[in-house]
Order: sequence, then C-alpha cells, then structure tokens
Amino acid sequence: MVLQRDFYVDDVLTGVDTKDEARSLRTEPTELLKLAGLNIRKWASNDRELLRGLPEQDINDKLLLGESQTFKILGVVWNSFDDSILYSVKISPTASRITKRTISSEVAKIYDPPGLLAPVIVRAKMLLQRLWTLKIDWDESLPADIYTEWSKYYAQLPLLNNVKFPRKIIIKTAAEIELHGFCDASERAYGACVYLRTITPDGHVWTRFLTAKPKVAPLKSQTIPRLELSGALLLTSLATTVLEALPSNISRTVYWTDSTIVLHWINTSPHTLKTFVANRVTEIQQKTHTSNCRHIPTTDNPADLISRGQSPEDFLRPTIWQHGPEWLQQPEKYWPTWNPVPLTEIPEQKKATCLSVTPADHSLLERFSSWPKLIRITARCLRWRQKQDRGRPLTTHDLTNAHN
Repeated sequence: MVLQRDFYVDDVLTGVDTKDEARSLRTEPTELLKLAGLNIRKWASNDRELLRGLPEQDINDKLLLGESQTFKILGVVWNSFDDSILYSVKISPTASRITKRTISSEVAKIYDPPGLLAPVIVRAKMLLQRLWTLKIDWDESLPADIYTEWSKYYAQLPLLNNVKFPRKIIIKTAAEIELHGFCDASERAYGACVYLRTITPDGHVWTRFLTAKPKVAPLKSQTIPRLELSGALLLTSLATTVLEALPSNISRTVYWTDSTIVLHWINTSPHTLKTFVANRVTEIQQKTHTSNCRHIPTTDNPADLISRGQSPEDFLRPTIWQHGPEWLQQPEKYWPTWNPVPLTEIPEQKKATCLSVTPADHSLLERFSSWPKLIRITARCLRWRQKQDRGRPLTTHDLTNAHN
C-alpha cells in the first residue's frame, strides 16, 4: 500500500501511529524493492531509534526530525514542532521597470501544490490575464494602474510567511469522516475547495481544510451560470481525486454551491440541455449522485474567496477559509436548507420541436378500376349529401364539382 499510495516520483513520505508499525513499514518496502535491485536511501525519522541498523550512507543527516523545527518535504515547508505547513516567501527589491515576464516569474515562485493559498495566487493570475487581454508583450512596461496594483500586491507577499495550516487532517478516534466541497465563480475566476469533517464517538466535530483549485475565467466571455457550472465540474473532479488518495473511508460526500441555476441543471436530464451545459452536467452526474449537491448562501461559501481573489493582507484576516463555515462544525440540523422552486424557464434548455404527420388515406382509389368511374361515384355522393334530385342523370357541372 505504501508503494502505491505514498510515493511521489522517487521520494516517499509516510507515517504511522506506533513504533512497531514504523519498524514494519521500514522493513517490508525495503525487502520488496531489493527484489527489483532498488535501494531506499536518505532515511529520516522523528525517532532516531527507528534509524538504527541502517548503513550510515543511507541516513539523511541533513533531515533529522526533532532537531530542526522547519524543513522542506517535497518542496513544502513543514514545522515538525507543531506539525504545521508553512510558507517561505522572499521578494527582491522592487525594480523600476516591471514587465509581464517579471510578474509571471514571481508568481511561479510561490509553490503551493495543495492550493492553501488559492485566493492569493488567483489574484495574481487575474492580473496576468489582464495583461494578455491588453496584448502587452513579455518585456513591455506595464500600464500605470497595473504597475501600482502589482507593486502593492508584491510588497504584501512576505506576509504569507505568517500563514500556518495544520498538517493533520484526520484524527485517530474518528467515528465518521465526511468530505465537503464548495465551488463558486465570478466574471474573473472560478474555483473549488475541499474540507474534511470528522465526527468523534462522543459527537465532537472537527473540520480541516484539505485542498483547493483556482482557475481564471476564459478570455472568451461566458455567462455567470456557465462559469458556476464549470466551478461545479471542477469541484467534482477535485473531490474524485481526493477520494482516490485518502486512505480512510469517507462515509459521506456533500457538494455545496450558491447557484440555484446550477442545481436545477444538475437535476435535469442532460439531453434536454444545450451542448455546453449538457456535456458538463453529464460528467457531474457520472462523478456523483445529484442528491449530494446542496445550496449554500454566498456569505457562507469559502470558494467565494477564490472567485474574487484576495490580497495577502486580506488573506491573513480571520475568515471561513481554514475551517469552512461555522455551521459545518455543528449538527446537520443547523445546516442551510433549500426548497427548490420550479423555474418557469431553465436557461440553456433546448426548445422542443414537434412534428405531426397524418398519412393520406388512399383506400377510396383502390376500390375502383378507373378514374371516370370514381368521378361519377363521387358526383352521386355529393348530390346525395346536398339532397338534390338524386334520380336525374349527372350533368357536366356535377362531374366538374366531383373532379375538384
């Protein structure tokens, strides 16, 4: 399981609750990989006893857990003292000339694979997108307003060194573990974030931020409902990846959106919707059951911070980002409820076209051997219907009426 779950390229990062489990964890993968001629090196542990018996050249002396409080694990800064994830952001003196290349380079330096800083990073990506919209060249000087906005943002980046996220997301005594995902969108960006809600046997609720994914809105203008739907699809895809990676069983999955139109779409048969919406609704319905999707007020939606973006200064202020909305830590009876109201007209719905075909009745033609005979019989029937002199011979006028 460790070889399948905890390897990233040629590094492995894993852990257990007891020393006995740790010894087995060290021995079994080592013996298995030796069969393939592979030797695990650069061992590190927060307990020196677990490193005994290993060749000195296989121990990582630069990574002694417990002796150094902070170090990088797979590129992410980890504080072993309080078991938290930190960020180390360093900035250069502000240059007199800032270009699109400069901004792109500085944004790329913020390494954040879990998406913990999603609202901050998406703000910079929004700025970059504006430069693309204005067709600013890579080494061309920025317009004055964008220069001012970037300078203010860049000066605040060192504030992210004060950000701290707990690494531990699941407690050992968990009776139930739920996954809650949130999505939102604006004209400039959309995104999704995922939280774990753990319930202990005594009913205590514990929530932790797990991961997030931001995206800037496409340059081609789209309606807000379409962007909200893209956010919902992003959420279900992100949650699917999380569910595959988590070692523990998730008892329940809930997806939250503040868009009533998206909820109506998700609960609609895709074949009745236009192509753009139908394709995304189909994929969402394949990834989750529609009963897992619920409505949330915008003020309680942490993904709203992604859709609007935040400056580093605003990000440090207390918000619902780290733990989700307050009611998520309360019993379900306190959660938002939504009574769907049938819409008179659902956007992006196909217009139904009905075609009625009445087959022609040719049975009368098949009963007579010649056309003149059919005309004479028709003339007699018309005279009978009009209650005229039924016994007199047919006239030219009678035959003409029958023909017409």
